[in-house]
Amino acid sequence: MRRDPGRTWMQGGTVGPDGLYLVRSSTHCGQLLLPGGRRVAVAPGTEDIQLDGRGDLWALSEAGAKTFQLRGGRPLVPMLARYDARALMRGPSPTCDL
Repeated sequence: MRRDPGRTWMQGGTVGPDGLYLVRSSTHCGQLLLPGGRRVAVAPGTEDIQLDGRGDLWALSEAGAKTFQLRGGRPLVPMLARYDARALMRGPSPTCDL
């Protein structure tokens, strides 16, 4: 049996045509891990993702929730976002660390 300690800040994932897509985030940073291992930036607080059949990636984010906004110091992001998946996969690497 192989053991894996898991990844820190792991929030969610989905299976797409190329494999497993995983999202890591905090209310200050969001990273999408692509099947090939590359990371791209997504909205801070992204918790769950889903690819649809039209080429879009939907993402839920907690960072825009009132609870976190009242604490201050967090970016205001939409709680539900739709990305063009092809453009996102070619997007920039995250500029934040988790």
